[in-house]
Amino acid sequence: MRQRPQSALRMPLNRILGTQTKVRILRALTRRGHAMGAVELAQNTRRQISGMRRACAALVSTGIVEALGAPRSRLYRLRDSHPLAPAVRSLFRVESNRPQRIAAAVRTAVRCLERAPAAVWLQGRSATGGDREKGPVIVGVLAGARELDRLVRHLRKDLEDFETAEDLTIVVRGFTRTDLETLPPAEQQEIAGSSPVLGLPRLAHSHLTRQARGRVRHMT
Repeated sequence: MRQRPQSALRMPLNRILGTQTKVRILRALTRRGHAMGAVELAQNTRRQISGMRRACAALVSTGIVEALGAPRSRLYRLRDSHPLAPAVRSLFRVESNRPQRIAAAVRTAVRCLERAPAAVWLQGRSATGGDREKGPVIVGVLAGARELDRLVRHLRKDLEDFETAEDLTIVVRGFTRTDLETLPPAEQQEIAGSSPVLGLPRLAHSHLTRQARGRVRHMT
């Protein structure tokens, strides 16, 4: 079936958000809040400089981005007077706040438990920003053997509504101290790089524990 081009006036987002490079440029301009050159944009978005200039020119042609200065020293910034600029800013603001919303939801669910676990954390690629495809958000829970299953079960239930609202898959994994001490080194390393929500998991190797503490200082 022959494809018909859609109206640029009625459907400008096709051109504005048409490629991942354009999305990355708009994200960078929105988050940085100042004009950026092609080289800085390429570094910030991890894209090649040649493709960056073409994508910037395409965005300028849509009116959502404006170019400043001479060609050799050209800077780009989001054009605030464009009718879609507020929506673009809002879109990326909601996106950037998502990790904080997840951590806040887990923290709230933990506070609702009758008895607090020894530690709760977010682990895995989604916690470190290394996820490239949509995968689960893994919540780790450290507690004694007697109450662990109950805490995990209640935490899962309390996060169900948030999971649906955010279109997420949340996996809650329970650990005892013995479990942590007997984990393979690779998984201990993963937990050491986790994002703490409550306390710190006591890891078998002291250098991994130091890494986890450093991550807490970085987040606070």
